[in-house]
Amino acid sequence: MLIRRSLRSGWVTLACLAMLAFTAACGGAGGSGGSDGPIKIGGICPLSGPVAVAGQRCTAVKAYFDHLNDQGGINGRDVEYVLRDDAYNPSTTLQVSRQLVERDRVLATVDSIGTATQLAVRDYFNQKKIPQLFVASAATPFSAQYKEYPYTMAWDVPAVISGALYAKDIAANFRGKTVAVIYQDDDAGKSYLSGFENEARKVGVTIVAKQGYDPTATSVTGQISALKQSNADILVSFAVPGFTPKILAAVYSQGWSPVKYIDPGSGSNAAVLKSVAQQAGSPAAVEGVRSGTFYKDPNDPALASDEGIKLYKQIMAKYCKGCDVTSQYYLQGMATAWSFAELLKSIEGDITSESILKASRSLNQANDPFLLDGMVISTSADDREPLNQQGMAEFKNGRYVLIGDLVSSS
Repeated sequence: MLIRRSLRSGWVTLACLAMLAFTAACGGAGGSGGSDGPIKIGGICPLSGPVAVAGQRCTAVKAYFDHLNDQGGINGRDVEYVLRDDAYNPSTTLQVSRQLVERDRVLATVDSIGTATQLAVRDYFNQKKIPQLFVASAATPFSAQYKEYPYTMAWDVPAVISGALYAKDIAANFRGKTVAVIYQDDDAGKSYLSGFENEARKVGVTIVAKQGYDPTATSVTGQISALKQSNADILVSFAVPGFTPKILAAVYSQGWSPVKYIDPGSGSNAAVLKSVAQQAGSPAAVEGVRSGTFYKDPNDPALASDEGIKLYKQIMAKYCKGCDVTSQYYLQGMATAWSFAELLKSIEGDITSESILKASRSLNQANDPFLLDGMVISTSADDREPLNQQGMAEFKNGRYVLIGDLVSSS
């Protein structure tokens, strides 16, 4: 009997050792947590492909963490930011997500970009219990479905809120004018559209036409032509960054001149609008464009002495040499990185996947230097929407000018 028990104990020990070896090789659910060594964080962005410009956000995240590390890191520990390119392709997103979790053993991901791409791996991260935080998407499911996907949280102002605020702005400034809408036919575009349509009914804004477009398409000329036939006074665009220039260029080339609204995700970048104007051969292609925003504008002369803008430019000059500091995508990434770094600093004890997740549920940050003054980053056990305020800006003479005060959803 003693021999039999001893053998059984040996078998159990061998089995446990084998399981531990497998876990070490493949990556455990908790990543590389603890109190020693670098804090490994992942990022998944389109550094190539049709929307590569949006990948500037992740490049700036890395720049900020490099800056942070030179300042002593998090309690003396470096933040190792492992960045992967998915070219905005969901199947590639899954491949690189597995690499980050099972090979690189990251504790969490931050500021990963894309609605379709990040939704494609949401199940995976939740199964592995790796926080999928501050996703760069305004699509409603990321924050609204937190009970089913507790490890996932978006960053941007939710699309339904932004859409509603656009309708409010039109009602306040263009009452009686008709509206046409173009939107990306995915969760993000439909979320914007839903918020806009619901609020439009409440405030008396009339929508006379709408067109969706396939995110894999190469042109939106047909959709713009159809919307132009409606004779709408206003065009509202809910599109990803790669399509906004195409939409604005198509509107201008067809001789249509409605008041143009573009969503915050793609609209707040003055550099993109300047590029559209150059390609069109006239500033009229973008003059007067209106967009929601929650970031400071690095192109605004009035902010030249702003401490946040000065810090942004200092970091970019040292850690992102040759990068276009006028592109607000970089500043967006830096704002997200700052918030995440503050989250890490708030953790008492070991930094693990679970402690990061816990900290993400009680954010109260009111001084992100890269956000508009007055913006608050706040979450709770029942609220996974870090941002729910935005300002409205109008593009005039090559730069955005803020109009009015911050508007909140509450």
